[in-house]
Amino acid sequence: MKAILLLAVLLGVVTAQAVDLKDLTPWEAARWKLVKDDPKLAPSFLATRDYVHLCRRIVDGKASPENLQRPKEFDTRFLENGDVAVINKAVDLSLDVLTDKLVRESHSATASALDPKGMTPWETARWAEFKDDRAAKEIFLSTRGYVHLAKRVVEGKTPSSELKRPKAYDTKYLAEGDEAIISKAIDKGLDDLAKP
Repeated sequence: MKAILLLAVLLGVVTAQAVDLKDLTPWEAARWKLVKDDPKLAPSFLATRDYVHLCRRIVDGKASPENLQRPKEFDTRFLENGDVAVINKAVDLSLDVLTDKLVRESHSATASALDPKGMTPWETARWAEFKDDRAAKEIFLSTRGYVHLAKRVVEGKTPSSELKRPKAYDTKYLAEGDEAIISKAIDKGLDDLAKP
C-alpha cells in the first residue's frame, strides 16, 4: 500500500483514494507489474482502477453515487471484462441522484417537489414502480409535493397564497382523499382572497 501511495505522490497522481495492493484482482496485479515503473502509464492505471473500484462500490451500495466523476487520467486500456457494465450502472445511479436533486431544486418553494425521504408508505410503493422512468418520477414528485402543500394549507401551516399547482402534475398520482384535500385548500385560498 505504501509503495502505491508513494508512487502516486511522486508521479503527481491525485485520485479520490488510492487502490490498495491487497485489493487488486489477479488481472490488475499482473497489469500493475507491467506499468508500475512507467511515469505515464502508472498514474493512468491507478486512476482507472480506482475509478472502477469506486463504481463497483456504488453498484454494490457501499458508496454514494453523488458527485461521481471520471478522472482525467482514465484510460480504457486498463479495463477488463465487465468493467464497462459496472461503470455504466454506476453512472446511471449517479445520474438518478443528480436528476432527483435537480427535480427538487427546479420547483419553486410554493410547489416544491416531494423529497423521497418524506414519502408516505403509499407514495414509497408507487415510487418503486417507476424504476428508471425519470419523467414519471418528476411528475410524481411534483404532484405529491403539491398534495403535501395542500395539506399544510388546510392545516394552517402554510399560507394559502403559496398554493400553486405545478406544471408537472398528473391526477393519476393522487391517492384516495387527495382531491378533497386539494379542494379544501383551494376553497381556503378563495376565502382568504375574499377577505378585506
